[in-house]
This record gives sequence, C-alpha cells and structure tokens, in this order.
Amino acid sequence: MSARRSWPKLDRIREQLHAASVPGVFRLQLPASIGGVITQPGETVEQAVSRADKLMYQAKNHKNTVVTEDNARDGALSAAGARKPFPPKHFNCG
Repeated sequence: MSARRSWPKLDRIREQLHAASVPGVFRLQLPASIGGVITQPGETVEQAVSRADKLMYQAKNHKNTVVTEDNARDGALSAAGARKPFPPKHFNCG
C-alpha cells in the first residue's frame, strides 16, 4: 500500500470511531488520534511503531486527527471540523 492510499483509509477509521454508538450511552463521541507509517525495507516492527508513535503524538496535539509522514511534512492534517485534503504532491514510499 502506498502512503497516498493509506491516509484516506486511516481517516475513514478515525471517522468511523468518532461516529460509533454504544447502546445505553447517550451522545458518545470517541476521538481518535492516529499516526500512520509504511514500513521501510529492513526496518523492524519496533522501529515502525516508534515512528508511528511520534506521529500519533502530533495527531493528539490537533485532536481527532490522522497524521502520516507525508501529511506531517506537508502540513495537511485531517481533523473533524478542520479538514484539509490530502496533498496531491510527490510521495516517498520507501
């Protein structure tokens, strides 16, 4: 999967979590801050998780946001109510 294709999928997960309902709980809204990476050749799982963790903390600073390496670099973040489209620029997929 390319970086360009991962962002919309991660954002869809974020939206579905936010819209989820729990029986018996009124007006529940689950925020989700997601950091997404694509593993690099030779990279360990631990290294990829470390990179994703750093991006997740960037996402948490913007609340309910998806941050990937591409949109973090380009400054385009997806957040509920403050949505910016994924930038149609070049992508390094490793």
